[in-house]
Amino acid sequence: MNANSVKGKRAELAELCNSTQPDILVVSETKLDGSMNPSEFFPKNYDTSIHRNRTSCGGGVLIATKKSIVADEVVLKAGNSGEIVCARVALTKASPMYVCAYYRPPSDTSDSLDTLQLALEELDDLIRSNPRSSIVVAGDFNARDIDWDRLVPASDCKKKGLCSKLISILGNAQLQQLQRENTREDAVLDLFCTNNPSLVKAIDTIPGISDHDGIILVDMYLKAQINKKPQSRIPVWSKANWEAMKIETTDFCKEFMHGCEDRSIEANWKLFSDHLKCTQSKHIPSKLTSTRYNVPWLSGKVKKMCRKKRHLYRKAKKSDDPVHKSAFKKLQNETRDALRAAHWKYVNGVLMEGLERGDTKPFYGYMKSQQQDSQGVSPLRAHGQLFSDAASKA
Repeated sequence: MNANSVKGKRAELAELCNSTQPDILVVSETKLDGSMNPSEFFPKNYDTSIHRNRTSCGGGVLIATKKSIVADEVVLKAGNSGEIVCARVALTKASPMYVCAYYRPPSDTSDSLDTLQLALEELDDLIRSNPRSSIVVAGDFNARDIDWDRLVPASDCKKKGLCSKLISILGNAQLQQLQRENTREDAVLDLFCTNNPSLVKAIDTIPGISDHDGIILVDMYLKAQINKKPQSRIPVWSKANWEAMKIETTDFCKEFMHGCEDRSIEANWKLFSDHLKCTQSKHIPSKLTSTRYNVPWLSGKVKKMCRKKRHLYRKAKKSDDPVHKSAFKKLQNETRDALRAAHWKYVNGVLMEGLERGDTKPFYGYMKSQQQDSQGVSPLRAHGQLFSDAASKA
């Protein structure tokens, strides 16, 4: 998708990820420089470490993957001079998939396409030993005047040389462009190219979050390798029965002291630790951590507006009626404002409620949820094999 800057769009991105649950997000025109981390704007269950900041003539590209997916960055030499990044995604019982995010500025002549060509040549060298690997290149190519069914520049094309060069580059890399829907006004700017078109189950577009009307949604016959994290049990200290614990501990203390001198240090420690564990499990309720990331501020009313917006988008796309398009644009703006208002209302409500009670825990809890430092060790690669679980990484 083309974001036309992710700044100030945290609420829209959260709703998008919550409603579509994408495993991988390819974003162009992030418009971020080195002063901001992309993870400030994406849900915390997505890894946004694979990105390239904007250049003087570009808009920035990013690949966001769910943290449960085993993926690592492939550093391309071509990426040093252009708007392209690549991720290697481990698949279940299949060769890895290489996903590239690419952006060509509309004012660019051919330098950006040269970068794309070099990057595809690097990928070709990488998969030469494993030809069953899949390649996906997606992004905003800004090549509006191409007839993708016949693979020729349109009759009224103003940049025939550039369009012909792009067609040639994709053809030499054995990539097929499968996206046919207009993504900005009457132009096909956002493309989806792959060397394994038979793996694509369906392609659709949904309402965009920028000046691009649509976001490409692709469903593939592939299953990413999941790095499952075991659920942990969290004590609910606020509901603990402290009085019962004090009474039981007092009685235990009398029994413990009565014969402690006749027991060894190890026996005393085991007796004491068993008592603590038993008392905690009996009088302190606990809950299991959730494996799903929830958006607490996304109310039923806002979800209904989002569903209605998608319905109007499909209706306007099918009918091409100016009245339907106008109705969609109006509801799109109203939904955007409602999403942002709901997000900040929730944040301000949580913080103010804590401050009124003199409780700083909600404030520090919110600050902790916004931290951007990655925890733990990223997947490690050795001898061509990717290790993601703790035991193999150690």
